[in-house]
Amino acid sequence: RKVGLTAEAVQRQLGVAQPDFGVLFDDMQIANGGTLKAELVLQPKAEAEIAFILAKDLPLDAVTAADVIAAVDY
Repeated sequence: RKVGLTAEAVQRQLGVAQPDFGVLFDDMQIANGGTLKAELVLQPKAEAEIAFILAKDLPLDAVTAADVIAAVDY
């Protein structure tokens, strides 16, 4: 999963009041040094994403920073 628009300045610029959320699938990944094929996307642009792969699910309520750190696989 991903969270975007986390910076308040960007939220103000785009007229939104909270971050947005989404899912990243394996077929969305472009390997380091790879090429984004413009014909496969509506608005060809790319941005780097920092991702954490979780080894286990997080609890649905009251998640702490320690819970997140403990759940990260790599």
